[in-house]
This record gives sequence, structure tokens and C-alpha cells, in this order.
Amino acid sequence: MGGLTYGVTTQEMAAAFAAFANKGIYTPPRTITRIESNDHSEVIASTDNQSSQAMKESTAYLMTQLLRNAVSSGTGTEAQISGMHVAGKTGTTTNNCDRYFAGYTPYYSAVWVGHAKSNEKISTSGNPAARIWQKVMSQIHANLPDKEFPDRPEGVTSRTVCGHCGGVPSALCSDAVSGESQSSW
Repeated sequence: MGGLTYGVTTQEMAAAFAAFANKGIYTPPRTITRIESNDHSEVIASTDNQSSQAMKESTAYLMTQLLRNAVSSGTGTEAQISGMHVAGKTGTTTNNCDRYFAGYTPYYSAVWVGHAKSNEKISTSGNPAARIWQKVMSQIHANLPDKEFPDRPEGVTSRTVCGHCGGVPSALCSDAVSGESQSSW
């Protein structure tokens, strides 16, 4: 995911993960979107939405599927929110000095990072970043209905491949697996 010394900022990471949930469209982070006068007759300040297509919609979809699996049955299970679709990725820096969880729902994206400028080890079981993310995001999502991530776009198909060689399964293949891929594969 990137470390604090040579990686990206938490704000950049949250915006990058939001692009997965937004069909590959990246929107730079911003705080103020619009300030109007009390009577709404004048816009005092606004932030233009400078979005761009950062990746193919099919790539964003496939990444979301992988990151949903990380939360449902992988290293990010501590980030699950009851009744809400969640996708995300855990991470650990060298010597367990930082623990990451970069996650998103169809509503929000967020990133948690451990010690910003310390080499102090985080000695705990599991991923405290995922647990903190889950507690905060559960409260934020408390009154929101569950919402699906975007549907599978054109260009993504389901395939069954041999789990050993990755090719078309034959009668000799005992470990065929199904999954999705981009059609050009």
C-alpha cells in the first residue's frame, strides 16, 4: 500500500480506493465543495469536481471483487460492517511499526494508518487499524441502507480454469476454479 516515508498520504490512498467504488473514476480529495450566502442567492466559494477516468471500469470492478473477498474471508475480516457491503485491504510495514486498513463502502472510503512518525511496534493480535475503521464506519453507516457496489460491467466474463496451470480445465484437472476476468484474457 505504501509506507509513510516513500508511499502516498492517507488522503491520496482514500481517494485512490474511492475510484474502485466509483467505476474507475478518480476524484481528487477536497474539503469544501460549496459555500452559499444565507439566502442561497450567491455562491461564495466552490470546488470544481475535476474527475478523470483513472482505470477501466472493468478493472475497478475486478479490484472491488478481490477487496470484498479480503474483508469477507481474508485478512480484513475485522473491518466487516453488519448489513453493509465493504471492500478493503490490510497492510503492515516493516517490523510491525504501522498497520493499515484502506477500505470503502458504496458510500465512503477511508484509510487508517498506525504510528505516523514512530518506529514503535504495534504488538497486538489481528489488525487494530481494521478494528478502528470498523467502529468508526459502523457509526457513520448506522442509518444508511445497504447498497450494492456497481454491477459487473461489459468486458468482464465468468470463466472456469484449472487451479494448477490456469488453462482450460481438462478431464485430468482435479482442481477447477471459477472466477471473473476481463474478456480480453
